[in-house]
Amino acid sequence: MRKLLSVTLLLIGISMISCQKQADANTEEPTELSVSPTEYVLGGGNALYSGGAATIEITTNKAWTATTTDYSRITFMGASSGKAGKSTLGFSFLPYLKERSFVITIAAGELSKSVKVKLLACEWDGSEEDYPFQP
Repeated sequence: MRKLLSVTLLLIGISMISCQKQADANTEEPTELSVSPTEYVLGGGNALYSGGAATIEITTNKAWTATTTDYSRITFMGASSGKAGKSTLGFSFLPYLKERSFVITIAAGELSKSVKVKLLACEWDGSEEDYPFQP
């Protein structure tokens, strides 16, 4: 009887340890996401020189993706997604005659962060050679 009780207690103890290890393995690390900067003011100036490019620094412990509210205003340079760690997201933009605004959203796990981008209006003297922009 004592042997049976000892074996039963031993089996209960082993199963409890096993369940705890499985619970620990299923515990997921909380998502961390840092984006810098969170706002940009770009463009302006002469139409020939007012387009350009900028970057966003991303630090996260999960895979991430980037989207924007207006793909006609910008182009992502390189990949618009990445793995955990530190990454740089580049984007380029064209000059515009009117001020424009859009948002780039970085999502990782259950978190997302927004970068607000304002493109200032460029100056145009009306000449043909000064016409590389989108009205």
